[in-house]
Amino acid sequence: ATTANFLHNNNLTDKFKINVECNHATLSGHSCEHELKVASIQGLLGNIDINTGDPQIGWDTDQFLTDPSEATRLMLVVLSQGG
Repeated sequence: ATTANFLHNNNLTDKFKINVECNHATLSGHSCEHELKVASIQGLLGNIDINTGDPQIGWDTDQFLTDPSEATRLMLVVLSQGG
């Protein structure tokens, strides 16, 4: 939401989109699904870096997503915005 507000307040939404990194969302206390929905609702979803990590370690370890239900929920967000 902070990045989206920055883009809106500075009239940059036609020049930039948001790259959602799922593990970064997790490390900041949000779910990747939440971050995708917020960016998508505002028309700012650009790229998705769907990786995971170990939330107990506290940094980005770039592990592959292995939870099929989470992967399905993330794809539903993408499909709901048209692709």
